[in-house]
Amino acid sequence: MKRLALILGMAAAVMPASAKWGSDITFVDHEGYTNLSMYDCWEESPFRTGKLTLTPRIVDNPDTEVDEILQFAPNDSPKVVGAQRSRFGSNRFGVRVDLSDEDQFELTPTVRYVHVKLLKPVEGRVMLVGLGSRDDSTDPDQYIEQFWEVSQNSCTPGKWTDMVFAVKGAGGITMRSLVLVPDLESPHIMSSDFIFYIDDIRVNNISTPEFKYDYYTTNFDKLNGQMTRSDRYTRAIKLTSPKFGAQAVPVNQDTDHKGYYDKTTLYPLTVEVGETVTPVIDYNGNWMNAYCYIDFDNNGRFDIEEQDNGTYGGEIVTYSNYQGKNSAGQSVGNGNNRNLPTFKIPEDVTPGLYRMRYKMDWSEVDPAGNNSDGNTIMGNGGVIVDVMLHIVGHNATATVNDFQLNGEVLAANGDKLSSYEIPAFEDFKVLISPENGFENNGFTFKVGYGTIDTEGEANRYDKYGNPNWFLLDFPLSQFSRDDDTMVIPGRYIFGNILIQGRMAQVGTRPEYYSVNFSKDREISRTDRHLNSFTFTPDGGQSQQISLADNTNPCMVYVEKFDKDIEVYTGKTVSTVIDYTGRSMHAYLYIDYNNNGFFAPALDVSGIPTEDSELVSFSCYQQKNSLGKSVAQGNAPTAVPVFTIPAELQSGKYRARLKIDWDNIDPGARTEQENNKIWENGGHVVDFYFDVKNPDDPEVGIEEINSDSETEIYDLQGRRVNEPVRGNIMIVNGKTTRI
Repeated sequence: MKRLALILGMAAAVMPASAKWGSDITFVDHEGYTNLSMYDCWEESPFRTGKLTLTPRIVDNPDTEVDEILQFAPNDSPKVVGAQRSRFGSNRFGVRVDLSDEDQFELTPTVRYVHVKLLKPVEGRVMLVGLGSRDDSTDPDQYIEQFWEVSQNSCTPGKWTDMVFAVKGAGGITMRSLVLVPDLESPHIMSSDFIFYIDDIRVNNISTPEFKYDYYTTNFDKLNGQMTRSDRYTRAIKLTSPKFGAQAVPVNQDTDHKGYYDKTTLYPLTVEVGETVTPVIDYNGNWMNAYCYIDFDNNGRFDIEEQDNGTYGGEIVTYSNYQGKNSAGQSVGNGNNRNLPTFKIPEDVTPGLYRMRYKMDWSEVDPAGNNSDGNTIMGNGGVIVDVMLHIVGHNATATVNDFQLNGEVLAANGDKLSSYEIPAFEDFKVLISPENGFENNGFTFKVGYGTIDTEGEANRYDKYGNPNWFLLDFPLSQFSRDDDTMVIPGRYIFGNILIQGRMAQVGTRPEYYSVNFSKDREISRTDRHLNSFTFTPDGGQSQQISLADNTNPCMVYVEKFDKDIEVYTGKTVSTVIDYTGRSMHAYLYIDYNNNGFFAPALDVSGIPTEDSELVSFSCYQQKNSLGKSVAQGNAPTAVPVFTIPAELQSGKYRARLKIDWDNIDPGARTEQENNKIWENGGHVVDFYFDVKNPDDPEVGIEEINSDSETEIYDLQGRRVNEPVRGNIMIVNGKTTRI
């Protein structure tokens, strides 16, 4: 078995076959050049007038060591060029390398790339100057400046860096010398000269550096790389586990057209050791291939191995096509195939968190992406998506601890949470036990592996940028008001868990359906106001709530209990909002458990969880409730459809529509200067959804008639006239829930 040096993306062992190498100049055996000298583009430079002289020399390479990040030596050549950057030269002063006849090259309209390895001790821009002449020129000077190109990448001080320059011209121009300018900054800011080194000059059509000091690298700019076509894009990446089911992470490349997505801060995809899993890339387009990698040894890169049968393995766990075959060794014809073969999670892998990479590319196993001429991953409309994969052991358990002041968090049975071991991925009920004078106000929840920081987030990420643990928040609205208990969903129970309770002084907890401002607050602007909102259930009639009467004055908080919106379990509901103004967002809440609070529970990807009472929103942190990227400045009309849970009982449920700015707090944004809800033209409107579940038995008046006095109250203690499931019925002092 042959192990390839596919470290951080690019290596000669897998250089694309289409790469056309040009000049290759080294300084060990005097290959590719005829002379070395110092050169300054400034015509009055003392180095051009002869007042000063400096001579570059062939010297021993000062740094041939294996780099910790790269895990190979970026330049192990024994000899390199050493030179002095002088303060008396201009900002375009550098080493001139005269090319041998066979290594001179034509400057054409087609872009070519010049690579130069550079080692210098300081930061600063780097330039390449080309000297040559037109082939039809009669000028005896054949060394005329033809281009001045700043490098496409920055130099890493104190380390060998492969500097890349894009050069082109009108054609018919022969380049005879190259000048490497090591420091394009003004010499007036220099306090002293410095020594720099160059080596290994190559002219080819490869646009990316040979190596990068970056973990999990890509062969394009991670931060700014954009696709160059819009007909191909990735919607999501998916993974199906026999134990944990179908899981997905939205990408929405059709919206922002990025080439790289770091989704490692989102909650991880989860699988179990030994099981066979199915990955999918949800992609729009043709003539592309799919690839998946897992960094099993957690070393900051994806290493792959060539197998004896010609396929590739190691940390490339599956691929749909490379040179006509998929990872299962099956022929895929012309290669237009995006179907990833299933793969098995090794039985012997240590349970924990691992970086996983999904890649859409064309016939290239390099995890950093295809960078061959005419088939670059960016030019072809590909994508790289990094996520975290949680690999779980058999019969896994979780260890729970609590840490807080003014009280403690306990298991629901009263057990203290000190190295408390429970089954993983099973719901866990906890109890908040405040000290005298304090009340439960929710808790923060940290879950992952290794040591979890009790004070902050100092060790939240490892040196490669992978999360060691995840941070979630469970607000007071998630708890039962009767006994301060709540059930933590099983999907959050694994590894090491730290629960940090928030205790509030008695009397400071919010009231039922509270808002963060006085309910007699008026909107302080006239150019924005909510006119009406309309709900249309699937298969039903549209129903509107109008705010035409909310004028003179226009109030921020409005109750609209005179008309209930009828909806049906298991059915979708669409929302239309009539709002005058723009640059605001809409948030819809339903109190499904009728506990007097709206609980906005989002997962770490920003999507409402199954038990969230924030059911739909148009924008929060540049995403809507479907996880799709949206522009923050949009008007609050694009509210995604939502579904009434199929298991919900028939009855009336308090709901809230909030018009606010980038804030999911149901009480509204009030703390930020210039973004207070009343200053922004926002609203909070409370109303009722009348939910119909066809599987529930009808509750009629005759069922609660009694010879004794009958009183009916809702869960907030308000007397009502109609018997609605979920209300409290009192007969002769005995309480029964309808």
